[in-house]
Amino acid sequence: MSHAAAALCVTDEQRLALEKIACSPSRAHREVVRAKVLLAAADGVANAGIARRYGVSVVTVRAWRDRFERDGLVNFGKAAAGRGRKPTYTNEDYISMLEMLFNTRPPNGDARWSTWTMAAATGMSKTTIAKIWKALGIKPHRTDPGSMRISSPLLLI
Repeated sequence: MSHAAAALCVTDEQRLALEKIACSPSRAHREVVRAKVLLAAADGVANAGIARRYGVSVVTVRAWRDRFERDGLVNFGKAAAGRGRKPTYTNEDYISMLEMLFNTRPPNGDARWSTWTMAAATGMSKTTIAKIWKALGIKPHRTDPGSMRISSPLLLI
């Protein structure tokens, strides 16, 4: 038999902040729901009842309660560390690709690099190469090979 969780300890300032988030029309829906879940937990409502009322799982209610007890409102609305997709390529991969673009010629003897030839030389996909070039304003097909410049800051990751 499961026991009901104790009411969540919330200070007056935290409750005020959670109430403000819970009625905000401009905050992300997930943050609004999380604030409502935490307010219900502070009022002593059982986790299963909270989960049913707000359409989340009991596991989610427990996780949000645990995170609030541990961190308070410090990281409210932010993804937990380590979550999300990890980058496929490192900054070194991008830099070596750009060095190859600016300092070498394609191995097939062409005058300029194309996304296809760069993809074959680096192992990256042609779509990834095209996205990087577009973000940096690089147009090797429209410039003299010796005069290519990056038009935006090198902020790749």
